[in-house]
Amino acid sequence: MTAFTQRWIRHELETRPFSNRIDVVWFAIKRSAWTTVVAVALNFFVYQVVGRLGLSGAVMPPDVLVDTVVTTCVAGSISLMCFYIVGMAIRDIAISRDEFERLSRTDPLTGLMNRRAFFDQANSTGRDYVLVLLDIDRFKAINDTYGHARGDEVLVALAEMLGRHLGRHAVARIGGEE
Repeated sequence: MTAFTQRWIRHELETRPFSNRIDVVWFAIKRSAWTTVVAVALNFFVYQVVGRLGLSGAVMPPDVLVDTVVTTCVAGSISLMCFYIVGMAIRDIAISRDEFERLSRTDPLTGLMNRRAFFDQANSTGRDYVLVLLDIDRFKAINDTYGHARGDEVLVALAEMLGRHLGRHAVARIGGEE
């Protein structure tokens, strides 16, 4: 059952947006509508077919219409709540996955692409590319003289300047060493 649930959640993440509560509400409404239809059909089958044939100890409800309305209300409200909770969990997974993906491809200090993201992007074009490496001369002296916080400010300022002039899609922080 766990493998089935994992495959279902993976499928939902890949085929539907789960970026906000509206997406979750629509997911819950659609799923609970189908669940309610199945519950009413199952209720009808048990009472009207199996019950009339005497195959179960099911006692026929006094009013089929009232029984159908009650089944619809109960199944609909319970399944709506359950699918809303499941949808919120899937939304949280989607947000976590997107954030993890962003963090795994971004340099935390400068916000530039990291080595992995840069080479993935460069290789995905299928074309040749040129790699230009930039090294800040005597950067260790900046850190030693003014402290690492000031050195970080220099790196951030340089990243912003390069991003403005070259475009953020072309600039990455490949290394992190001094």
